[in-house]
Amino acid sequence: MQNMQRTWLLADQLQAALNSSPLSHRELAERAGVQYYAVRRMRIEGVKNRSRNAVALCNFFGISEGGSILTLSAEDLKKAVQQAWDGSEEQGRLLLELIRSVGQYKVAPKL
Repeated sequence: MQNMQRTWLLADQLQAALNSSPLSHRELAERAGVQYYAVRRMRIEGVKNRSRNAVALCNFFGISEGGSILTLSAEDLKKAVQQAWDGSEEQGRLLLELIRSVGQYKVAPKL
């Protein structure tokens, strides 16, 4: 039986963004919060699949499933956490646990 993997819809857009970015592999990795070798591999070998690093890079470049620009940034999320956190260790742990717990849920792509 032939192994056929569906192509990730954002792979071409992400590849174009990676190729046109003036940032070095290291700068891009640091700014996007991904591994240096992931950026290097994607730039050299191409975007192969929907990995965590690929999704983080899409977020960095503002690429979304609908092909539109994301209106929510990592900075928006950081600000929301800072506003919600009262500075205590207990609430910090609660917020962290809450954020980690929702990671298992995915938003279904629009058809």
